[in-house]
Amino acid sequence: MAAAHRPGPTGDDDREGTDGLDLDALSRASGVPARTVRYYRQIGLLDPPVRDGRRAFYAADQLPRLERIASLRERGMALDAIARILDEADGEREVLSSLLALGDDLRSPWVEDRSATMSEAEVLAAFGSEHPEVLPELEANGIVYRRPGRGVARWDVPSVALLRLSGRLVGAGVDPALAHEAHEVLQVHLGALAEELVALFTGRVGAGFAGAGEPDEVREGVDELRHLALVAVQLVFAREMEQILARFVEGGGVFDLERRRHHDRR
Repeated sequence: MAAAHRPGPTGDDDREGTDGLDLDALSRASGVPARTVRYYRQIGLLDPPVRDGRRAFYAADQLPRLERIASLRERGMALDAIARILDEADGEREVLSSLLALGDDLRSPWVEDRSATMSEAEVLAAFGSEHPEVLPELEANGIVYRRPGRGVARWDVPSVALLRLSGRLVGAGVDPALAHEAHEVLQVHLGALAEELVALFTGRVGAGFAGAGEPDEVREGVDELRHLALVAVQLVFAREMEQILARFVEGGGVFDLERRRHHDRR
């Protein structure tokens, strides 16, 4: 005798019905794991299944809704933002599509960079060195990471541009540890600067930035900022460095350097 079918721990049956899809069928059709479907149901992104005795089926309209959620998640959207999007009226779909396209544009990179998995020779070529002994130091400073496993060594490089820049700094007489420390200082302070500038400009959309604030105007405004902001940061940073170095010289800092040099030679 065949064993009687038992529902899962959540009460969701694993069979298909003519009035909808059970949990497993919905998961298979959407490509979303069953545990994720359950979570979306728990937080209200999906309607609960309709129960027929011990069987439970999701309405047919929940499949396209789940596929839409998955698509938005792939675009990097947070669940609370997705919930607001799903509440939009059908008549506002065109505006929504335009806003999603704007979101994709805002997420596009500002500099040419990429991550990569490289061989030892490729890492050294990008770094600009013929000496493998630099690899442990690069790894210690988070510039490359050796992949675990035996055989030919492979290295994960989060930022090829940073690897090349590190090589140029070493060529200029800056050791990798100091280059890494300088990068962390820049990241902390420029990260805070970026946060403040984004808040400033997004807070003035339609009132000082991006014309009337239409999606196309915001896109055009950000495209302009993409080029001008980098120039502005370079200009302001260069002038600040000039003033600080001038104060360093005026305060006798060059003499401190000379004294330190002689002290280190002893």
